[in-house]
Amino acid sequence: GQGMNAAFEDALVLYELYKQALIETNSLDFNNLAKLLSDVRSPATNSLADLCVEHYSDMASNTTSNLYLLRRKVEGLISNWTSSYFMPLYTMIAFTRIPYHEAVNKAKKQEKIIYHSLSVLSLTLGVSLLA
Repeated sequence: GQGMNAAFEDALVLYELYKQALIETNSLDFNNLAKLLSDVRSPATNSLADLCVEHYSDMASNTTSNLYLLRRKVEGLISNWTSSYFMPLYTMIAFTRIPYHEAVNKAKKQEKIIYHSLSVLSLTLGVSLLA
């Protein structure tokens, strides 16, 4: 799963840092390289750990909620219309190189858009039914 993907990303980032260190200093300090890798990857790996806990919670309780299912359908529709801008969290995590913490932040912004869109839609529908 994502743990393996994160390990591959760690290896890729380590390689990129290694190349950068060789270009900039023409030498390697492995202790510094390890610290730099930790500093660079910690936000993403911490977010991955949080995502795992949230995913467990979602799978355990939210998947039977009609509101949750509606939100996922709306998310899918918006993603189909604007796939280059709006992507579900799963898509960002599984199919892009967007760091986990950036994907989480983007997903939170997108969830606000969905929530507000559903609120406006509900309000509009409610007002039209009263009219």
